[in-house]
Amino acid sequence: YSRRPCLALMGEYSSGKTALLNLLIGQNLLPTKVTATDLPAIWVSEGKRQKVEGLAYDGTIHPMTLDDIESDLAKSFFVIRIELEAEILAHADIIDTPGISDPRMSTLIVEEISRYCDVAIWCSPANQAWRQTERAFWAALPQRLHAHSILALTRADTMRSTDDLDKVVRRCAAEAGTQFGAILPLSTPLAAASRLEADAKTAGDYWRASGAEGLMAAVAETFAKAATAFANRQSQPDAAPNPA
Repeated sequence: YSRRPCLALMGEYSSGKTALLNLLIGQNLLPTKVTATDLPAIWVSEGKRQKVEGLAYDGTIHPMTLDDIESDLAKSFFVIRIELEAEILAHADIIDTPGISDPRMSTLIVEEISRYCDVAIWCSPANQAWRQTERAFWAALPQRLHAHSILALTRADTMRSTDDLDKVVRRCAAEAGTQFGAILPLSTPLAAASRLEADAKTAGDYWRASGAEGLMAAVAETFAKAATAFANRQSQPDAAPNPA
């Protein structure tokens, strides 16, 4: 299992998981406009040099490139592991899991991967947040993920007004508040725009308005809790999964 604490990005198909991964690591690592069946789980770890490998269903490991991830080759792997340099990866590995609502794919990959995770960010689009299918799947995941994880209300920029967004946040807090450590709205396009903005003040305004500042602060707190969860998982080998 993971050599350090592990954060999973979870949610339904097209909920903004991959865009959030790109935001967290500060680079456009993975394509965001692909179908749910195009990618397996993507496990990102810290490495001095970029390295890509695919773990096949028969347990063999194969060298890959980033270009391979967008090809049909990716579909033949259970997990694709990427090593690269990013500040956030010094604290935890990050796994971008497949969406769970596409009828063409099984949820078994996400269920299996959840055994290796210490905390999670569940991505739910603000304009249709926290649907019944999401509630049922989250409830079925290991209970140890619940208390310290984050419900990220992605695509906050699609809401008509801040009042409408506030109503969604309050509703989700009432319905799921006990199942997450934090519930936060996020606009990844606005956060990405802040990093391209030359004017420092405007960039800061964009960053705060996007919700990224609050999310990053919550992630930092979550990593501290993940470290404790990871230590507990490592100290109980009988409860931990065997290496994949």
